Amino acid sequence: MDDTKPIVLTMDGHSTHETAELICAAHNLQDTEGVKVDVICFPSKTTHKCQPLNVLIFSAIERQWQAVCKSYLRQHMDMN
Repeated sequence: MDDTKPIVLTMDGHSTHETAELICAAHNLQDTEGVKVDVICFPSKTTHKCQPLNVLIFSAIERQWQAVCKSYLRQHMDMN
């Protein structure tokens, strides 16, 4: 792990997710491990629309995975 780069934690900003335990865990990582944690809270019930990983990364990976699966099926190849 490169501890010069922060860990970015994105989460739904729902009040039940903003707990003292989460805040303590993030601070403990900084204090004991020297790891910086940036917590980004999106407005409650909007993460499906604005969460960057879903929009930018996971959707692109999913499209590529679907293309690979279709290619295997066309070639009658085992996917195990």
